[in-house]
Amino acid sequence: MRRYFTATILMCLAAILLTASSRTDGQGNAWGTIKGRIVWGGSELPAPREIKVTVDPGHCLTANATADKDKGTILDQAVLVKKENKGFKNVFVYFLVEPGTKIPVHPSLQKFPGEIVIDQPDCMFFPRALAMREGQVFTVHNSAPVQHNIRWIGDGVNNQGGNVTIKPGDKFQEKNLKAQRLPLPLECNIHGWMKGRLGVFSHPYFAITDDNGNFEIKDAPAGMHKLMIYHEDIGYRLGIKGKNGEDVTVKAGGVTDLGELPMGK
Repeated sequence: MRRYFTATILMCLAAILLTASSRTDGQGNAWGTIKGRIVWGGSELPAPREIKVTVDPGHCLTANATADKDKGTILDQAVLVKKENKGFKNVFVYFLVEPGTKIPVHPSLQKFPGEIVIDQPDCMFFPRALAMREGQVFTVHNSAPVQHNIRWIGDGVNNQGGNVTIKPGDKFQEKNLKAQRLPLPLECNIHGWMKGRLGVFSHPYFAITDDNGNFEIKDAPAGMHKLMIYHEDIGYRLGIKGKNGEDVTVKAGGVTDLGELPMGK
């Protein structure tokens, strides 16, 4: 009986050590996942607004035409909320890490693709919201038969911004974007309704909400972080209180579910 009891204890200890080792890397860093859902906080859903197309209507409207319409319609896509569940799309959710500050990065996330791509079909940016890591190339395509331009507006410290015209079928690449606190605004000044946002980060712990408002950040360093929740039209989730992020704690080896987080009113 004594031998059996000792063996049982040893097996339990081995299981605990194995579980602990699976949560850490060689430097003793522990990792976890954080997820949640951003939902529209107002009682009434935002109504879609039709954009008045004054430039290249022959292409822009025809490209957005459907079988049951005589002409196409372009709707403002700044605020996209799903009617069925109030899911809020295109909200940036990321760890707020001040420029020059480093946080541990999971071994599986050390490498990343060489570029991030945006296109300008149908007189809209696609995708409207995207994110990249510092060191990636920002590639802008123009697959439309009309001329577009891309203007990115930096914070004046980490990114100075720029403005480039892109001919039909051509592309442009920006190779020196640096991480900054808030996503960069994107514009096409030829077609003034074309807007977008680009987040540039020094780490991989960011997400953009999907059609249902869901986000998930995997393999994040365990412990307390400042979680920034930001949207191009609303701003910070908590208004001025959210300017420096919201305190969250990532559990080691598990999933931290923040549930539904209302935004907008």
